[in-house]
Amino acid sequence: MKIKMLLISVILSQQLMAQSYQKIHAKAIVVDTHNDILSQTMEKGYVFDNNLKGLAHSDLARWKEGGLDVQLFSVFVMEKKKNLLSLPIAKWIHWMLL
Repeated sequence: MKIKMLLISVILSQQLMAQSYQKIHAKAIVVDTHNDILSQTMEKGYVFDNNLKGLAHSDLARWKEGGLDVQLFSVFVMEKKKNLLSLPIAKWIHWMLL
């Protein structure tokens, strides 16, 4: 009897914890402050609105699925390796995320 009560208590506590983190996640603004997908789009030709499972750590579908509200990017361009497409690509990314 004691073992059954213990098992029921454990199961119920897990259910309550699962519901509480989901409520917190739904109410929170989820921000990711580091993502290398822009480097991978330039170096490997990935397009992050495609499914990149197995190729990259993230893609647009997984951001939406995970409830990501804000994705911050930083862009570094070496003086010797300027890419003339960098500015148009950055503007396109900004437009896609609006």
